[in-house]
Amino acid sequence: MNPGNDGTDYEPCSDVNRPAVQELGWDWSSRRDAAVVDRQTARGCVWKDTRHGSIWSLQQVAGNSPSLVAYKRVNYFFDWLPDQWINGRQIVVFSMNPSTCVARVQSRRAGINTIVDSFEVPAPPIADICSRAIAFTRATISRMPE
Repeated sequence: MNPGNDGTDYEPCSDVNRPAVQELGWDWSSRRDAAVVDRQTARGCVWKDTRHGSIWSLQQVAGNSPSLVAYKRVNYFFDWLPDQWINGRQIVVFSMNPSTCVARVQSRRAGINTIVDSFEVPAPPIADICSRAIAFTRATISRMPE
């Protein structure tokens, strides 16, 4: 943890349970730290799809942010999809490009992004990509402090 990601004590690499990963088609054994450098703002975990030869990836990362409203205001240029509600909590959903979708939930003073990428050409419909991000958020949200 560092001052850029200490807003929640949720740890994607250790708080996510193995069945949640496996039941949704992600390879538990592919799990690795999402950080590429020390003291990176976001902290989290990356998994690969279980299908042989698949070129999908999943990341779940935490980074400080005061609220979903503030995050949307700063990132107005993303393609925002309708908000979702899971266990009474608001989830904002957006695509960063035609092959990447993010489902974001607030956890205390941080946002938790569940990011799903497909590197297939052409990319599957963004709705299919987003459904995987939302499903993983749904499977893990109960472990994220409000």
